[in-house]
Order: sequence, then structure tokens, then C-alpha cells
Amino acid sequence: WLPRVVSLEGFDGERLSSLHGRLIALGWLGFDVGDSVTGIRYQLTRDGQRVLDGLVPIPTLRVVAATDDGETPSVDTDVDQSAESEVAMTADSD
Repeated sequence: WLPRVVSLEGFDGERLSSLHGRLIALGWLGFDVGDSVTGIRYQLTRDGQRVLDGLVPIPTLRVVAATDDGETPSVDTDVDQSAESEVAMTADSD
């Protein structure tokens, strides 16, 4: 188990939190609430390890910002069949 990543270059706290949620939703990251000392902790799941090892196709993710009306648009999860593909995370330029 590793402590929660609280900062990552190019991502503000809200977007990083959204990314954590997406990785959990995909089943690639497990979490534990822990206690008052350890706090939230994360662990790579077996499926997450298989993705990193290149054993399963990686969907291409596009992290997007909320729309002007406050709604969050859907996130693209098209599967890239290339074994050498990486998770691409880009923000909309709008």
C-alpha cells in the first residue's frame, strides 16, 4: 500500500482526484481508507499490473474539464490494441 499522491505536475488537485477515481473505476487501483495516521492508501490491483505488463489492451483516456453548464462530459475510453500503447491524458483546450 502506498500513500495517496497529492500532487502531480500538470494536474490540479481536482483533476488528480478525478484520475484516482477513474483508475479505481477501471479496476486498476484499489484503495483503503486507513486510519488517522495512514490516511487514504492505494494499491495496484492485479488487473492494473496486467495493464502495466502489457498483457491487456490499454484504453486511451482523455481527461476533460467540466462544461460551461457545470456538467462533466463523458470520458473517451476507446481501446488501443497496441501492446506498446500508453494511457494518454490530455485536457480539452476549450
